[in-house]
Amino acid sequence: MRILPGMVRYSVYNNIQKPFFLVCILIPVLLQAQSPVDRYNPYLSASNQVVFVTAHGWNATQGSMKLYQRANSHHQWKLIHQFAVTLGRNGLAFDRHSILPKPFPAVIKREGDGKSPVGIFRLGPVFSYYYLRV
Repeated sequence: MRILPGMVRYSVYNNIQKPFFLVCILIPVLLQAQSPVDRYNPYLSASNQVVFVTAHGWNATQGSMKLYQRANSHHQWKLIHQFAVTLGRNGLAFDRHSILPKPFPAVIKREGDGKSPVGIFRLGPVFSYYYLRV
C-alpha cells in the first residue's frame, strides 16, 4: 500500500509491542479523568493504542470514533484523531465476550440483531484508507 502525505496507516506493527483494543462505550458519562479512555485504564494496561467509539444511547446509529495512543502505561493517552461513524442499524448491544461488566439496562448482543457490540475487544492488525491529518 502506498502511503501518501497526510495519510497514516494504523497498525499494531507501527512501533507498538502491545495489544490494540477497540472500546465501544455509551455516553454521556461523567468523567473525572483527563480523557474518556483514562476511566478504562484498568482494562487497558497491556495496550498503547485504543479505538474509542462513543454514542448517545443504546438505540443510536451514529457515533464518534476517537483514536488514542500513548508511549507506554506510565504516559497519558493522547487523542490522535476523531471522526463520525455509523453504528449498527438497530443501535448497540452489550457483547458477552467483553471484559467489561454488563451495564444493567443493556441487552445482550446476538448474531444478526443489527446491533453493534459494546465492550472492550482485542483487535489484530488494522489498516485504513482513511486520510488522517497529523
